[in-house]
Amino acid sequence: MREVECGLADGPGSEGAVREQYDPKQHTLAEREQAKAEELTALGFGRVSRTTVQRIRLAYCKQGLWRLLNHRTTRASSPTGRADERVVAAVREALRRRRGRSDRPHPRAAIAPPSVPPSQSAAKALGGPGRRPCSRQPCHLNGAT
Repeated sequence: MREVECGLADGPGSEGAVREQYDPKQHTLAEREQAKAEELTALGFGRVSRTTVQRIRLAYCKQGLWRLLNHRTTRASSPTGRADERVVAAVREALRRRRGRSDRPHPRAAIAPPSVPPSQSAAKALGGPGRRPCSRQPCHLNGAT
């Protein structure tokens, strides 16, 4: 990125020859960024665009070399993984409230469940398993007997 900025690979004030495609006297910053993108693509970094070089250069200008590192390896791991903080907070609150209640019965435990779940009784009433669809049954409305 230093070469794109000032033309010298080691940055301003360093010794060495300025490569022609990075000479600030002959090329605009956009042209130098494009030259770096083409060079990186030729070196096997995949298809690198001028916009990518510009984004990397600006990040380097703001935070130096640290910004160019892959921070997936520098990030501390969390015991909750990548779960949303709001979900983690809600689960922690529910667990906090539940502490000490394990020996008490749940208030809804005294209510007996229905003998047939409502979804099954509704499905049976509307023509559940074992019944033929209405269009195949004889019906006085469609002229069949």
